[in-house]
Order: sequence, then C-alpha cells, then structure tokens
Amino acid sequence: MRGRLKILGFLLCSFLVVKAQFSAIGNGGFSGTQYGPVNVDTTADSYSRYAYIYPSGSLGDLKHGDNIRALSFLNKGVDSIKGDAEIKVYLKSTNQADFGGGSINWNTEMANGMTLVHQGSLQSSLVSDMDKLTIVFNQTNIFQFDTIGNAVNLQIFIEYTQDSAQDKLVTWYFETSFYVNEFVSNNEAKSIRGTGALDSICNASTIIKPTLEIYYPRYNKDIAIRKISALGSVPVVLAIKDSIRVLVSNDGRNTISSQSIGLTISGSNTFSSSLGVSDLAPFEQRWIIFSDYEPTYLGEETLSINTSDDFSGNNSSLVSRDVTYNQISHKEINIGNTGDYQFTSSSADFASRYHCNSFKQISGVSLDFNSTGVSYKVAVWNGDGPQGSPGTLVYLSDTYTTAIGTQYKPISQVFMGTDFYIGIRKLTSTHTLIGYQGNNPVPSGIHYIAQPAGDTIWRNRKVNDGFIFDISAQLITPNDVSVHSIITPGNLDTFFYSTTDSMAIRAKIVNRGYTSKNSITAKLELLNRFDQVILSSTMNLSLQSGEESTIIFDKISREYFGLHKLRVSVNTVNDEVGYNDELTREIILVVSDDVAITNVFTPSYLDTFDVNLTGFYPVARVINLGQKDQEDIPILFQMVQSGEVFYEETRYVSLKAQFSKIQGFDFISPSVPGDITARFITLLGNDIFLGNDTLNVPIFGRVIHDVLVDSVLVPTLEQKFEINSSFQPKARILNRGLNDESSIHVYYEIVDLNSNQIYIDSTISSLATGLSSTHTFKTFMCDSFGDYIACVYVKSPEDQYSRNDTLCHLFYVTENYNLKINGLDFPDNQEVIRRNTPATYPVVELNNIGKDSVKNALISIKILDGVNEVYSDSITITLGVDSVELFSFTESLDFSINGDFSVEVINRWSSESTPSSNDTFYSTYSVRPYLDISVTQFVTPEDGDTFELYSEINLKVTLANEGIILANNSRIALQVENVNKDTLFRDTLSYGRLITNSVINLQSALFWYADKVGDYRLEAKIISDDDEESNNIISEWIKVVKTADVLVDSILFPEKDLVLNSGQPYVPKANFINDGTTDLDFIVVKYEMWDDSLIHQESKIIEILSYDSLEVEFAAVTFSLARDTVKMIVTCESLKDGYTFNDTLRSQFSVKKINGIQELEDPNLLVYPNPFTRKLKIRAHSPIQRLTLYSQDGQAVYTSVDQSSMLSISPDIQSGVYLLEVQTANRTIRKRVVHISR
Repeated sequence: MRGRLKILGFLLCSFLVVKAQFSAIGNGGFSGTQYGPVNVDTTADSYSRYAYIYPSGSLGDLKHGDNIRALSFLNKGVDSIKGDAEIKVYLKSTNQADFGGGSINWNTEMANGMTLVHQGSLQSSLVSDMDKLTIVFNQTNIFQFDTIGNAVNLQIFIEYTQDSAQDKLVTWYFETSFYVNEFVSNNEAKSIRGTGALDSICNASTIIKPTLEIYYPRYNKDIAIRKISALGSVPVVLAIKDSIRVLVSNDGRNTISSQSIGLTISGSNTFSSSLGVSDLAPFEQRWIIFSDYEPTYLGEETLSINTSDDFSGNNSSLVSRDVTYNQISHKEINIGNTGDYQFTSSSADFASRYHCNSFKQISGVSLDFNSTGVSYKVAVWNGDGPQGSPGTLVYLSDTYTTAIGTQYKPISQVFMGTDFYIGIRKLTSTHTLIGYQGNNPVPSGIHYIAQPAGDTIWRNRKVNDGFIFDISAQLITPNDVSVHSIITPGNLDTFFYSTTDSMAIRAKIVNRGYTSKNSITAKLELLNRFDQVILSSTMNLSLQSGEESTIIFDKISREYFGLHKLRVSVNTVNDEVGYNDELTREIILVVSDDVAITNVFTPSYLDTFDVNLTGFYPVARVINLGQKDQEDIPILFQMVQSGEVFYEETRYVSLKAQFSKIQGFDFISPSVPGDITARFITLLGNDIFLGNDTLNVPIFGRVIHDVLVDSVLVPTLEQKFEINSSFQPKARILNRGLNDESSIHVYYEIVDLNSNQIYIDSTISSLATGLSSTHTFKTFMCDSFGDYIACVYVKSPEDQYSRNDTLCHLFYVTENYNLKINGLDFPDNQEVIRRNTPATYPVVELNNIGKDSVKNALISIKILDGVNEVYSDSITITLGVDSVELFSFTESLDFSINGDFSVEVINRWSSESTPSSNDTFYSTYSVRPYLDISVTQFVTPEDGDTFELYSEINLKVTLANEGIILANNSRIALQVENVNKDTLFRDTLSYGRLITNSVINLQSALFWYADKVGDYRLEAKIISDDDEESNNIISEWIKVVKTADVLVDSILFPEKDLVLNSGQPYVPKANFINDGTTDLDFIVVKYEMWDDSLIHQESKIIEILSYDSLEVEFAAVTFSLARDTVKMIVTCESLKDGYTFNDTLRSQFSVKKINGIQELEDPNLLVYPNPFTRKLKIRAHSPIQRLTLYSQDGQAVYTSVDQSSMLSISPDIQSGVYLLEVQTANRTIRKRVVHISR
C-alpha cells in the first residue's frame, strides 16, 4: 500500500475529475501489484487477464456517441521491459452493473461483442517521465461509446503476456470505494494471472480497479492546463527569477504543432509572459517551465496560466502563493495539510530542493506536526549528489520532539549557495510524524527520501506519489539595506505655501543583511504631481549588520503648490532586495487658487435619453478649494462622443474661499446615438490643481425612430460600366429604431464629381423595427464617360438621427483607355514627415479603370514649397486591366528642410481619348522636426501693454507641439528684465503630455510685483529637450507707469537749515512735477511756516502737463524778529492724484539779526537778482574800485577789483545770506544779498 495515511475526518468523496473530453477515475488512492492493469512479473512466460466494469457514475462526462481514443493507467515507475511483452485491450459498452458471482470465461466474453482497440508492446505505451501507461488505440482509431439498450457502463479487458523475467514487479495505482463511491460491487472486476498457456477462466473477483484516465476528445485542437507547480512562499531575498512549472496535456484529436501558453501574475505583483509548446502528440503530457519572473513586492499573488483553443473549459488554471520577505516553502497557501506522513523504515531522511544564485544564511525553519512525542532533527544538505540530489550533509540539529502545531527551530551560521536541500531526519519507528500536502502529479527532482536515515541512496518522489512537507525556512541575504520609515512629515500632512519657511525630513535606514555596509547613499527627492523630481538631497552613511540609523536631510522649501511626494531611497553595492529600497509619502501644499468639480447630480451614470427627444438639465457642484475668493469662474459643460465635442455651454460663477455652489445649465437633448460622455470642466485661469477640474459621466443616446441607408447594392463601390451600358440602381434600408415606421421616402440620386445631378428616382416604403428592405429604381443609362457618385437618401417623418440617412458610392463609366490616379502613397496626403528622414522616392498609386491595358503612360509629378518648385520628375508605366499598382518615381525626394509642400501628379498618357478629373491628383505634406516644442505667444500680458505702478502681473504663454511625436515633460522658463538687463522675476512652467499639432496655454502660478516705473522685457524660453531652436524663445516689452501723480520735487527757497536775516523780504519757492501720463489741472499747492504758532501760509492753483515741472513763487515774506527754528511744509493736492506719499515736503531754517553792519541804501546802486542763483549783477553811477562779499561771520568769501560801473559776478559759495560791500572813489555802500544753490 502507498506510504501515506489521510487524516481522520477527511471528507470522503469521489475522486472523479471531469474536463469535458477527459475523465479521471480516482487520483491514485492506493498502490500495489495485484490489481492490474497488467502483471509485470519476475517470472518468464507470465501472463495476466483483467476484466473490469467501470460503472456509469464513475465515467464522468463520457456520453453516448463519444469516441474513446486512449486510456491511461498510473504507476510508480517502470524499468526497461525485457523481451517480448505484449498487451491487448478490448472495450465494450454494457448494461451489466457487474460480472455476477463466480468466474467468467475470457473467450466467451471476447465473442460477446468485445472490440479490440489496441495491440502492441508494453514498452511502446509506457510514458516513463510521467509514470503512466498510455494506450493509444491502434486497432481501431476510435471506440464509440454506445449506450443504446441502457449500455451505460464500460467494460475494459486487458490481456498481457511476457516471454522474459523482469527485474521487479510494477506497482500500479488503484481505487476502491473509499475514494470512488460509484464502485459498489465485489464482482466489478475479474482476473487470472499465471505462467505458460493463457487460462480463459477468470476466477478472482474484487471491487478494486486501477486508477484510470479516459480520453474521448471532442475537438481537434485542445490543450489542457493540468497543473501549476511553484514555490508556495517565495522570498524576495532569494533575488532570482523563480521557476514556475506547468503541466500541459494534449486532450484533442490532433498533434499540437505550435501553441502559446500564457502566464499572468496579479495581486501584489503584476507580470505576464508566454511560452510556446510544439509537437505535442494527442494524449501526451509535458512539463514546461517559466523562468523569467522575479517577484518584487510582498503580499499574496496569483499565478494564472491560460491558453486558447477549440475548447475553453480546460484552458486555464491558477494558484495563489505568498511573496514574503525571507520565508521560503513549497507548501501551498490557503489549504491545510493532508495528514501525517508514514515512513516505512524506523528512520528516514526527507529533503526538499531550493535554489539561489548567491550565498544566503538559513536562520531557522518552521515545521507543522499533527503528532506529539516523536524524535527528529532538522538537516541541511548541499545539492551535490548524483543528478543534483542531496549530497553533503552541512547541518544537523540537536534532537527535537514533535508537538501538535507549528514549531520554529533556529539554525546558526549555515550559509548556502546555488542548490541546497532542507528537511528532517526521522529517528524512531513511530509512523506519524510531519504534516504534508498531497500534490499529484509532481515534477521530478524536487522532493527526495532516503531510508534509513543517513543512507546516501536518495529516492526521487514519484510523479504520481507527490507530496509537500509542511516545512518553511527563513533566509537572510548578505546585502539588503532598506528604508524602514519616513518619520517626519506624516502622510498627507498639509503645509501652507511659503517662500521663507521649510520642512524638515527625517527617515530611518536599516541594514537587514548579514554583512556590514560602509558606502550607503540615502537620497531624498521631492516629486510634483507628474512624478517629476524637482529637487533632491543625498547623505552617506555606514551600518553594521542589523544596525539602524535616523538621518535628517536638508530642509525643503515650502515654495511649491499642491500634492507632492517625498521619496526616500537608499543605494548600496550589490543590494539584492529592491522593494524596500524606497518609501514615498504624500504631502499637500495649499495655495490660493483651486476650483474643482466634485459632484455631478444630473445626468446620472449610464442614464439613457432619446436622441433629440428627451434630455436633461446638467447640474454639478463647483467648489473653491483654494484660499482666495474667485470672481467669474468659467464653468464649461460639454457632450463628447469618440473624442469629438458636439455640444458645449459655459456659465460663470463667483465663489468665496472654501465655498461651493450647485451650478445648472440649459436643457439639452443628446443629438447623437450611442455612448456619450457628459463632461463638466472648471476653467479658472490661474488654477494650480488641474486634476480636479474635470468630471465625466457616461450616458447613452437611444433612438426610437431611426431609418438608415444600410447599403448601396448597385452599383458596388468603384464598379466599372461600359459606355452606353445600363444598370438598375438598387439599395437596402434598415429600421434601426424601436418602433415600426411607415411613409419612408427613399431617394436614389446620381451626380458627377462637380455635384451636377444626372439622375434621380424615389420610392415609399414601410418597415417594422429591426427589419430591412431592398429597393430597385428605374434604369440608369451610362451614356457619358466619367466618375460618378450614386447616393441614397431616406426621409422618415419622425426620424431622430439624420447622420445615417445618406450613403454614397463611387462608380465609373469608362472606355478602352482610362488610367486613374488613385492617390499618392508616399508622401501621403497631409502626412507629417520627420525632418532629415533619408531621401526616398515618391510613390503613386495608379488604377487602370479602362478595358484595355495601359502601355507607356507618362506620369509626371511636381512639388512646390508654396512658391518655388522644389521637385519634379516623370515616369512611364505599363498597367494591366483592372490592376491597381504602386509606382515609384526615379528622383529621390529630400526632407532636410521644414515646410509645407503641395504636390501635383498628372496623367499625361496620350492614348486616353477622354481626359477626366481623375487624371490629376493634388495633395500636401509637411516636414517637421521630430521633437519641436515652441512657445508661440504671450497670452497675457500682450506686447506693448501698459501697467500701473505696483501692479501684480501674471504671465501666461501658449505652448505648441509642432513636432511629430508626443512631447513629454515640456518646460518653459519665464523671466522679466529691466532695461539694464537685471533679472527681476523667474518662474518655470511645465506640461506633462502635449500631443502633436496641439496647443496649450500655461499660466504662471506666481505674480511679478512691478515696483518701479520703466520699460521691461518679458521672455519665455523652452528649456526641455527640443530639436528646433528657432522657435524656442519669444520676448516682448511692456511699460510700467503712473497714470496720475503730482509731487513736490523740492523747496527751492529757503533751503533747509538756511539762516535768514530779519527785516529782509524773502520769496518762498518750490518746484512741482507731474510724474504721470495724464495732464493735470486744478492742482492746489500750498506752503506753511511756523515755530510756536503759524507765521505765514499761502496757496495757489496750478496746472502741469504730463512729465513736466513747474517752479512756483509765493508772496515775499519778511521776518521782524529773530527765530531759532522755523518749520516749513509744502504740499500739493489733486483729485486725480493716485499717489499721495510724495505730495508733502518739509524743511526748516532760522532767522537772525546782523549787528555792527549798517546797510546803506543808495538809489544810484542797483543789485539784482536778489536772491540770486548763479550770477549777481551790480550797477553804479561811478566806477567800482573794489567789491567784496562777506559771510555772516565776517569772512571775505569773494573779492573783485575790476574798474567798471557794471559788474556781473559768479561766486562759488554756499547758499546763505551775505554782506555785499561796494567801494567807489568817494564812498562805501553795503547791502545784504541771498545766494541759492541749485
């Protein structure tokens, strides 16, 4: 009996496998040598005859009329058969449930309708790698299972003879009623075994019959997925591509010449691959191995195997397993064990094979037991035995004793590489020991047993006697440094935007390998919502085995917006585990501007509306998620089908920060049938988060009334007719609506290529829903050469959808010689060609629509770049009747220059008697760079725009993809410069995916604060990869001004800290400037002087032109007393003035008396102007002999001795009060003068 015992309480059920074309009766419940199907004996001249009745209930899906083509019996391995060993197999459908009591006569049974289906040598039917005897019928191709007369049971008779003694008996798997409940009678099997002449009397009776597989293929091509064999727990520290074995079987009638088998991994990992199976004979089985998959992420994953053929019922299989960090095991997950394994010897070694490509430390094993008190040891062997079997014993533990449940046993300092085995050594004669899982069939070379323990002869577990011991091992890899955690910030922490504040990032790094690491690089990256890295920081560290370290990276600025990711990663030499090398954490930086669509109330998901009849009011919720109030936000509603917008409406809403509104739109009924997308979009110009700006809702447009033109039957597309022939137009219409339709008008029209009507006819029809009708119209005479278009129109009174109401066909009325230019195959019309594509030849497609062959027809081509001819060529062609061929021109066409080009191809065949429009073909093509992103314009501001001082200016540009491929991660640098080329503002915009021939407006999230008047240059520059530099930069100028600004420029007199003399009149003066762009009138200017109280004040009204100045003099002021400090304030005021900070100017001065100097007034002395700025003029009646200027402290600061009665002096002196002394021949005259410096 087979060496394993099922646990008590195991559900007793029939082991009957049904796969539509294949029935498996039993699963190898027991094994032995005495129950057939053949008695391979160690005695020469042995024979056996076995007769079996397999009851109908055990035959699975085998039905009346099925053609049985092969049978298989399972064994425990067969050595080479010696001598002549023959086998005969007979089949019969029978209504007998059993053979009855007593014996049966073999010969009598043979004469009672048995069919010989196979005769041949035993050796030729043995499948050694599958431990099977597969009998493919060779005496008749098929045996038809005929159940007429209630013959629902199957009789199988097997006769075996051998002339030579075999080395050992063959063990076969068999079934009893324990596993196959349909076996009920001890008379279902009869047999006789012996030597010499064959005995016909079969007198041994039993219920037991061999485990059987019956093949009755119903399809020609049917490959079945029988089994998936893989590790049940695979650790990522293994760091190799795992082997996944799949058993496939040809269950069809024909040999599988080539078939693809697919592997799909789902769950914690995703992966797909395929292998080809070829030359798989009917009923042959084969193991195939997927060896190109290495798990990456922890968790449960599902291995799915699938294929496709004539029968889908056995085309797939799946199994789940765990991807762990360091646990490795063959046992399958999610199922319990079968029971306790029975060893036939008092001691034994069991070992399971594992493989790795670098040394791993085995740190311990876990074992499941269903028994107690049994002694055992844990063992590890090298895979250096014969044929890769267990070899050198490298570890043997102390003696342990079993206990029910899972036991973990540590292993110290065991390092294994390449192939190794882990198992147990059983030390006592107690049968029950370690739990196991049944696993049939099992690939060879994985599980081994040696009995007794320590024996060097290892027995590979048989294909049909497979099992998996409940052992799992824990491995430690030498090289694994991981990011354990990001300590701060927390996931989804929210930060406010700031240009000055920052975030501190801390992370924990752990060395999980068993070797020390001295060169570990830890990296921090900040990623935007497009997963683009926008900044990074690195640190280096060293860690001993098992050591951890908390590191603090450089702080990150908060000068970003929206959802971002922090990614911390580690890198070290030879790291073998990739999944734990990085961690990401999301953070949110809130900004001022973000408006989103959060809910759509109508329409609802998959709502159905009648086209152009019923509809809805679109309603959605709009929310301002930003921190800033928003005015007049455009909200767009669209209806889209197949990417085409066929309806849209825009509404405007204003929202306070964090407030929402339910927004409705006008009533709309879908105008097209089929699947439609109702789309709501927010169009806030400076919106930062675009991902929440759109919500789509799928709806459906239904047609109740829809009559369409199904087809134009006559003429067919591009049909040819001879001149003066005729045809009867014919068309078919279809009622695709849900209602019956009457009064359908059907029109048939023929026009030429210039849309001139040649023919018209009509009819009236009625159609029930879903039906079509064919209509024939009056005969059309083909009396003119040319190309024509036949069009059919339908008009139904209540038709909801008109786009399918018309269908047209092109046809020809031709002559003997008629060559048509179908088109240009290369360059294709409107084709965009990559610049610097190698020069090649234009290719034209020509169509002989005439009745005779085309010979020596001249075809010319001309290409223009808009103005100039850049290419011309001609060829002579020959073309058979009804032929369409491509012809290449002989001159190569260059593609090195960008541009748009027009092509003219002309048929110049002189034999054509009737030229037509199809003799000339026009097309265009373009040459573009491969990758060409251009910035085309500033949307805002525009060139020459004028802004008020202190405005916040936002830059918005248009980005265009003028290349021929999708542009990924385009980046545009913006900057603002003054006239001195000082950069005052910078920003970088980016866009993830811009399709070719499309544009997008990108708006800066930042604002430039214009704090100085002047001219400024704005520049936008493409800084991402690009093949065309000529369109990468644009610039423009804007002006920053003050519209209205009057200001006090200066107090001209008295100047600050000036000392005046009492008793002298002084004229206060001030200068005023209009610094704005607007002329200003009714400007009130005023001055006040005071010390302890108001001394003087005066106001005037003036006007000043734009950018002009005005010097204002007030009335003269005389101080009678000395004053230590006089304060003065000058102001200006205008109702239009936009800037008041510069409307006031303050000053102070003092007033003193001058003692000991008497001013002599003389009418004959004139001094002017007084006060003076640059020049002072003096006139006297007699010549002036000497002129001196004295400061108030008595120092001479200027002297002149010119002998003249008129002087003009320009003294280089400071502002202030001076004493002028003039000496003539007979007197000295003194006078106070005031000098004002400019």
